[in-house]
Amino acid sequence: MKRTRLWLILGGLLVVVVVLSIVMQAINSLIWQLSYWLPGWLVGPILLLLVGALVLALLPLVEPLIRGKRGQAKAGQPAPPSNRQEAARRNLDSIDQQLAQLSDDVARQALQQQRQQVQESLERGDFRVVVFGSGSSGKTSLIRALLNDQVGSVGAAMGSTTSTNSYRLRLAGLGRSIQLRDTPGILEAGEQGSDRERDARSEAVLADLILFVVDGDLRSSEFSVLRSLAEVGKRTLLVLNKCDLRGETEEQRLLQLLRRRCTGLVE
Repeated sequence: MKRTRLWLILGGLLVVVVVLSIVMQAINSLIWQLSYWLPGWLVGPILLLLVGALVLALLPLVEPLIRGKRGQAKAGQPAPPSNRQEAARRNLDSIDQQLAQLSDDVARQALQQQRQQVQESLERGDFRVVVFGSGSSGKTSLIRALLNDQVGSVGAAMGSTTSTNSYRLRLAGLGRSIQLRDTPGILEAGEQGSDRERDARSEAVLADLILFVVDGDLRSSEFSVLRSLAEVGKRTLLVLNKCDLRGETEEQRLLQLLRRRCTGLVE
């Protein structure tokens, strides 16, 4: 298999070299012909015009191929789930596929527990909201504001929330309960930070809605996590926190910047 692939690569390179050689010969011949009939100062501009005309002539032939490839790429991306039941079914299908490939008993048991949680959540009907983001972005403070109560340890140090905490919120006129999940911070250093991030990501997989909390512009590492959540069809709200620490002008600037950067990724 590897040898066949190597021969294909070498053959492709040979074709490219031959094509480039033919093109260079054609250009040299054209330059010689132009030099014979035209003054030297006109050769360059005329050559550029001819090359530009050739590109414009070939563009209508190449454009459908490019559009076709883009259409195929878009068609290959799954559409976001239209409702909670569809999102849960997708999660169950994904877990079942992973279970079929796992041979480690411990990993299978952990994944079976995760599948059971998804199934129970689907049957119970609670709307699961996971509050997600880097350490000290204000996730617990946001939940406290939503519940109008002191619900957890709130501090300046990274990693104040070391494990996932769950809170039940009931709203008048809403037939379903809302389950708020306060997760540990992501993107923290050290082995404990990695373990906490793994727990937070496991919660995000089970979420009906993710509140991705930031306290400023998105770092590249945060944007990468946000994009990966969007790619698996997770409905996400990007929440700009700590607005009381900045002026209105700075707040509006950050909101516009976040909207531009996250177009198509979040609600």
